[in-house]
Amino acid sequence: MKLSVIAVLLFFFGWSLQGQSLKFKSTVEDGASKSFSFEQGGIRGKFSGGHKELVLRLVNEGEEELVLHEDAMALVDITGRGAKLCHPEIKLGPGGKVKLALTNCSGAANNEGLFLLDLNYPNHAAYKEEVWFLKNKSFILKIGQEKVAFWVE
Repeated sequence: MKLSVIAVLLFFFGWSLQGQSLKFKSTVEDGASKSFSFEQGGIRGKFSGGHKELVLRLVNEGEEELVLHEDAMALVDITGRGAKLCHPEIKLGPGGKVKLALTNCSGAANNEGLFLLDLNYPNHAAYKEEVWFLKNKSFILKIGQEKVAFWVE
């Protein structure tokens, strides 16, 4: 009996954490997914995440070294509002790969997350209410000179 209760609690805990990740898509009509893949201008990548961090896997598909300074990445909406993304300086040779956990470094550390959402919410219902306003909203992930457009579900 005790094992069953623990299993049920772990299931619901995992389920509630999953609810705080966002889903992404290429166009409004597409089906959404937990991760978004792209190829653009000599880079290939995939990202997933939520309002606290964006996990980006990046591959240099070009023939020259890719250099991204500390202010080279941002996540903005169509109006240009958004967040500068914190990351170390990156130097990727041809075929080089990197995995980054990107957070908002332009906002207040205690209350400004990504996608124009707060960093923390008092409860899951408050989070769900805010996320509802993101449905079918477009964003751009700026990586150096490249701009990756996507929609949030």
